[in-house]
Amino acid sequence: GADEIADRVRRLRMRPFAEACEALPRVVRDLATTAGKELEIEVLGGEVEVDRAVLDGLREALLQLVRNAADHGIEPPAERERAGKPRRGKVGVAAALKGDRLAVTVADDGTGLNVAAIRAQLERRGLPVPDDERELARTLFEGGMSTRGDVTAISGRGVGLDIVRAAVARIRGSVEVAWVQGRGTTFTLECPPTLATIRALLVAVGPQILAVP
Repeated sequence: GADEIADRVRRLRMRPFAEACEALPRVVRDLATTAGKELEIEVLGGEVEVDRAVLDGLREALLQLVRNAADHGIEPPAERERAGKPRRGKVGVAAALKGDRLAVTVADDGTGLNVAAIRAQLERRGLPVPDDERELARTLFEGGMSTRGDVTAISGRGVGLDIVRAAVARIRGSVEVAWVQGRGTTFTLECPPTLATIRALLVAVGPQILAVP
């Protein structure tokens, strides 16, 4: 019946999360070579099933976040050694279903966010500087923000984060960042696993039309 058809259509749309991560190992390898770093990437939850349209939005966001982590978040080997860390930096990408939401994290064991540099950049631009660090971190998503003076095509922590925010907004999601100074940064993306329409019964109540799932 109709349920069977809807289910078949849904299955055709669903793809494994791993497909959104296919380009990431090469990106990390290339960056390790050009930046003289030792890097590894790990992907968890590759089997989690996601709508094709969601996968496309995630692919773009993940590419930016992983580049950002590998290029800017993780320190060169000698600097890591001085900080008592392993020479090889790690980027972890993980997907999990939490209730009716998909949670995707991109974590690195690099330097964390440079709060002083973000404040200085906002001041330089004559923009309001939030006291709260979480609010301050959100300004990174506002476009064009970077916390590195000599911005290369894919450098500073803010570079590309406006692209991430736009990609996540397209799939009706949200993005947050958390960090521990000197130990690492985690970006968390949350979105529905499918953008498929909900089948509903439309009921007219006077001038109002209500949709009942």
